[in-house]
Amino acid sequence: MTDKDKLAHILHHWIEHNEAHIEEYRKWAITAEKEGMKEVNKNIMEAIKGVEEANASLNNAMNAVKQ
Repeated sequence: MTDKDKLAHILHHWIEHNEAHIEEYRKWAITAEKEGMKEVNKNIMEAIKGVEEANASLNNAMNAVKQ
């Protein structure tokens, strides 16, 4: 396996790993909101946005590796 192949594989793994975290964060953000913790919900939602932005960059990197 070449370094290019390894990089494409690890980028894909990181994206999937982040998606799993996003799902969990979202569950806890909803829980926080239901418990009246609006500030906690807001901060978790901001974290989700950051991870989604990171995934977009990782996806761009993965696409560039595959070219």
